[in-house]
Amino acid sequence: MVTGKTMNELLTYLVSRLSFLYNQYGARFVDSQVRGPHASIVLEAYELRLRLVRDRSQIFVDFQSSENPSEDDWFSFDMIRQLLTGEIVDSAEMDDEKAQFIDDHFREIVDAFIPSRRKETEGKLHEYEHARAERLFS
Repeated sequence: MVTGKTMNELLTYLVSRLSFLYNQYGARFVDSQVRGPHASIVLEAYELRLRLVRDRSQIFVDFQSSENPSEDDWFSFDMIRQLLTGEIVDSAEMDDEKAQFIDDHFREIVDAFIPSRRKETEGKLHEYEHARAERLFS
């Protein structure tokens, strides 16, 4: 059964690499879905939502504000890293180093999405997304 295996792999990744989200920061599960070979889990902690996605055997983590969340305003790990460090990352696919970065910088990520900073943060992230599209497709 592909669907069960897909969610199991995503949950295994969450437990083995990102358990600090619920152990240290009290993140709670707010949604999960399995669609064929794809699975997702949404967690919420403070003003932040994180979506773990397993797509084509790869795992990604996306971020958004928990205030008025929409299906369209998710930002990939590479955009969040660029926001915090200025570094342009070529891939958003998760690995141990990226999971550690989230752990090391979780408070900063949350702070970027507090209500008083959310619009500014989202504006910058949209600019980074546009620049990434320009780099990839020009």
